[in-house]
Amino acid sequence: MSDIQKPIFELHMIGEVKPQTVPASVLGEFLIEVEKSILAVLGEDTEMGSETALVSLVGVKEGSNALSLASPATVIPAVGIIADAIVRQDYDRIPRKAHVHLYEAVKICQRHGWGVQFVQNEKYGIPEATVAPGKGIPKPGVPKKAKGTTTIVGKVIKAGGVDPKVHIKELGTEVSLHIAVTEVLAKELAGRLYETVSLECRVAWNMDEWTYDTSSISVLRLTEYRQPQKTKRAFQALRESAGSQWDGVDPTAYLNDLYQGEVSSEVSEK
Repeated sequence: MSDIQKPIFELHMIGEVKPQTVPASVLGEFLIEVEKSILAVLGEDTEMGSETALVSLVGVKEGSNALSLASPATVIPAVGIIADAIVRQDYDRIPRKAHVHLYEAVKICQRHGWGVQFVQNEKYGIPEATVAPGKGIPKPGVPKKAKGTTTIVGKVIKAGGVDPKVHIKELGTEVSLHIAVTEVLAKELAGRLYETVSLECRVAWNMDEWTYDTSSISVLRLTEYRQPQKTKRAFQALRESAGSQWDGVDPTAYLNDLYQGEVSSEVSEK
């Protein structure tokens, strides 16, 4: 879809501002923060495609301060949600990350003595929302944290040191973690260099993104790590453990009886 075919919404920079006096770098910085705020409302797992622009600048009205922006139809509702948060002065209505980027976008305008206004668009559900010059919006609060346990599985790269630590590469992600451990655990892990181990840990989760702060990791214990079995091998092991118990049993008839609560005593006794 070309930018001309995408829904259009408008942002006004208000105050003593004209397009010809706005440096391109400042405009670009502002639009990046707006785009990041919209993306945060949509969610990090939103798939837009590698060549799909989230927000495109398609026009600057001559002699005015109006920016015409185009976004895919699936993105426009997020613009309305952000504008509504400004109108209601209730930034808990949007994800904290969206609030952070909106705050930065407004701060860019403030540095130059401007305000910003989302122009009302009833068709797309965007209310008029204005942040007057010099007013700004509230600074986002500290991210909420939640403590809990998790299991970290990875390859031991190094263990030990004056202040004992273990260097682990997480399985599947290749993320390197440097975690403080006790001397006893450091010695045990040092004997398992380049092996995959499992550590039960206590961590502090960032509730905005459900990622944990690596500096908060506290190792509780080393747990047994079992290499995942392939599905075929798992079913083979299940069949071997069952032995002859299911020999001669019609699976369809058995399931029908099970649903009706009439499992035969012949099967039950096997």
